Amino acid sequence: MKLPLILRAVAVLPAIFVMYIIFVYSAQPELVSKNSSNAISGPLIETVFGIGEVEYTDETVEYYETFYIDAPIRKTAHMLEYAALCVAVIIALVVWDLGPLEDIKKFAIIFTCFYAFTDEFHQLFVPGRSGSLIDVFIDSMGAVFGTAIMFAVLDWLVNLDGNRMNGGNKK
Repeated sequence: MKLPLILRAVAVLPAIFVMYIIFVYSAQPELVSKNSSNAISGPLIETVFGIGEVEYTDETVEYYETFYIDAPIRKTAHMLEYAALCVAVIIALVVWDLGPLEDIKKFAIIFTCFYAFTDEFHQLFVPGRSGSLIDVFIDSMGAVFGTAIMFAVLDWLVNLDGNRMNGGNKK
C-alpha cells in the first residue's frame, strides 16, 4: 500500500535536515569548529585536570585535550551524524517503497558514504579545514553502525511483540 504523497514527502525531511546540519558544521572555519567542540570537551577537560594534586602545564593540557578528549569527541560526533543520516535515508526509502529491504540498506550506506566523501571534499574549500579520507572512513563506519543498530532494535521489537502475542512463549 502506497502512502499519500504528502506523507512520503515528509519522510524525506529528516534526511535533508541531517544533511543540512552536517553541511553547516562542515562549512565552519577551523576556529569556529574548535570552539563548538570545546563547548563539549572543555568541561570534561576541567574535570579531568581538576582532580588530583598534579600540576599540569598548558602544553600537557593541550596535548591531552587534543589527542585524548577532543579528537575522540569529534570522531564520535562524526559517526553519530552519519549513523543518523543513514537511518533517516533508510526510513525515507522504506516509506517510498523503493525496493527490497536489503537493497535499501545497501543503497543507504552507499549514499551516506558518498555524502561523507563530498563533505570532506567541501571542507577543502573552508578556511583552516582539510578533507580527510580517514574521516570518510569514520563517517562510513557510522553509517554501517547506524544501520546495524536500527535493524537490531527493530528485530528486538518484532521479537518482543511476537513473544507478547504468544503469551510470552518462545516461538
